[in-house]
Amino acid sequence: MRERLQKECGGPDRTCMAIVNLGTRGGLRLNMPLMSPKDSGKVLKGWVWVMDEAQCGVGIRLDEDNPESVPEVGDILVTRA
Repeated sequence: MRERLQKECGGPDRTCMAIVNLGTRGGLRLNMPLMSPKDSGKVLKGWVWVMDEAQCGVGIRLDEDNPESVPEVGDILVTRA
């Protein structure tokens, strides 16, 4: 799974785009910064880039030198706002 995500994510801007099942009704806002919880062992950092009431698009920045920056299904993100 991780290898597949590394191939699907990236490109020149090294960003992975994902859709999450939480939107404005869940309290998210456009351009809201997101990150992994401190105790998760992951170092994901991203932002909300597309919004509607039920879901949103999230961009997650990839760090090719750190394998813990690759998102996996089930990863948790919290707001930095």
